[in-house]
Amino acid sequence: GEHAFEDSNSLLLENLMMSIKQRLEIALWYGQDELGTVASTAAAVITITTAEWAPGIWSGMEGAKLEIFDAAGTTQRAGTAVITAVSIANRTVTVDVLPTGTVATDRIFFKTAHTTAAEKDMAGLHKIITNTGTLFGISATTYSLWASNSQSAGSANLSFETIQDAVALAMGKGYKGNGILYVSTATWAKMMNDESALRRHGDPNKSANYERGAERITFYTQAGTVQIVSSICVKEGFAYLIQPKLWTRIGATDITFKVPGRGGDFYRQLDDQAGIEIRCYYHQSLFSKAPGKATLINN
Repeated sequence: GEHAFEDSNSLLLENLMMSIKQRLEIALWYGQDELGTVASTAAAVITITTAEWAPGIWSGMEGAKLEIFDAAGTTQRAGTAVITAVSIANRTVTVDVLPTGTVATDRIFFKTAHTTAAEKDMAGLHKIITNTGTLFGISATTYSLWASNSQSAGSANLSFETIQDAVALAMGKGYKGNGILYVSTATWAKMMNDESALRRHGDPNKSANYERGAERITFYTQAGTVQIVSSICVKEGFAYLIQPKLWTRIGATDITFKVPGRGGDFYRQLDDQAGIEIRCYYHQSLFSKAPGKATLINN
């Protein structure tokens, strides 16, 4: 009522919206791919490999249900695991019960997101950029421009030289103009340290204040500028060079609480209790009209 600190309905809807936005962003990045790969297990604690770790995938995921498959994605480990704790610092996920047979190299998915018969989720950016078969009805084997490029960082920190090499690969398939390189927060921190170490200040007598750091790094390549931007949802072992104008979200609806064609919010009367249920959903997928102009940097 009037004396409440906050309307409980608005708080509930806000939290629901934040949750589905996180789930959608994870799908846009890694739909049809694993959330992470098992490095090791100790009782009910799963350590994720460094290369497959992204804090934005796991933060706040207590209560989420997981299924684990072997490295090939064809054999499911017995049981469903519920997340009970997450440690960002240690790259660990604690579950109520570890699925029987879980070993290193196993792949972790949200419950029902992956099956051995068919994928249930959209193809995310990683899936599109690593595709070597048929995607969206077009074969990357038959049409080379439908396959993206791959550049290894040589199991080392990402360098500007590697980025230049990634741009050069994409140029071979028509990449020209400005682009964005999405990196993990860990990669960004290392690159920012390198940039700060290379920076030289002017006359210290002219100012008593030095400003250090940046929100993004922009540098020039033979094709145009590349802005390096970090995302908490990008895994530490990868970076993605794309031109956003070539990527779009397609589908029937963005995130909504409404039923198309009916108006009003998506409220449903409960059958067994005196209450209502609120539903929120989206119907969309990621699409690129020119995957060949993108480059994955791995290792």
